[in-house]
Amino acid sequence: MKKENDRRNLISSSDAEKKVATEEQEKAARRIQFWEEKMKMERKRRRLISMLIAAEFYRVNNGLEFYDEIKEEIKEDIKEESRQAHEALYGPCRVIVVGSDRDGNGPRKGTIDCWDTIKLHLRVRMDSDSTDQRPRLVKPEDLDMETPVQQSVETDVKLATKYFVSFKFRDGSTEGGEDIRFQFNLKRRYIDELESKGGTFAALKEFREERDASSNRLDVKQEERIEKAATTEDRDRGELAPNSQQQQQQQQIKTMELMEQTNCAVTCVHGFST
Repeated sequence: MKKENDRRNLISSSDAEKKVATEEQEKAARRIQFWEEKMKMERKRRRLISMLIAAEFYRVNNGLEFYDEIKEEIKEDIKEESRQAHEALYGPCRVIVVGSDRDGNGPRKGTIDCWDTIKLHLRVRMDSDSTDQRPRLVKPEDLDMETPVQQSVETDVKLATKYFVSFKFRDGSTEGGEDIRFQFNLKRRYIDELESKGGTFAALKEFREERDASSNRLDVKQEERIEKAATTEDRDRGELAPNSQQQQQQQQIKTMELMEQTNCAVTCVHGFST
């Protein structure tokens, strides 16, 4: 009887372990699927951001003739700016390492940097690595999203509506070359609009045309402000510099007319001309 009970207990224990193992495998599979879909969406958005930055770069530098020489140089700059822009506009992806709170020291947390398409791992910048900010490779099944309840005050980030892109590149069209700074106020609506239109080159062309029109309007307004400021300054000095020569000629004509009127009056009164 005792042996039979032991056998049943052993079978029951084995079934329970198998059930737990199956549940863990299912959880791991769901995590892998979740991260694959999330990283796919993030890569898509980063690609759109890179397209917008590149489109704006070539738009404002349309007169430059050394694109082939700077393509590789700005490639890494655009990649890094895209990562930072995505984090600022859509928020950092905060994660918790599964099972890391079992040692009693609290869960290990970090921020996802990117998805490694070769090793099929997530690159994570761990909060604990304060001195070493190089991302660590972590299996997707070993990570959970950090929920708002689990987030600390330090990691509570308000999303921005725009991100200021800025990087330097070397002008290869001149001897020795000089550093030129590229700047672009990237708005989240640019990304959302491009995404809603499928991220096509036709949509990118619309973006460039909109930016051209906006720049032209700003140029006209700037010229009007400069002209108005110059006119006000000249008026304060008591002269209008652009028309000074014309004004002198008009003043001379008025002086001659006044002299003729004076001579005419003298002749009428005294009967002779001066």
